Amino acid sequence: FQLERDKINTFWEITKKDLEEKKAELRNKDREMEELEERHQVEIKVYKQKVKHLLYEHQNNITQLKIDSETALRLQQDEHREREA
Repeated sequence: FQLERDKINTFWEITKKDLEEKKAELRNKDREMEELEERHQVEIKVYKQKVKHLLYEHQNNITQLKIDSETALRLQQDEHREREA
């Protein structure tokens, strides 16, 4: 009877130790996932800032091209009027 109780106690201790190890592994994985999520959010934020900057630059380029085109058109129209007159 004593031998069987010792076996059960040994099994209990081993199982308890395994459980604690698995809990520790799970905590580590949770921490790792949180860190990865934070890093991912930072990457997304940086990406959004880059996209915003590119859109701003694109809009500025479009505006400048419109101004340049309108100026060139006016010059062409003025030259054409002068030649016609």
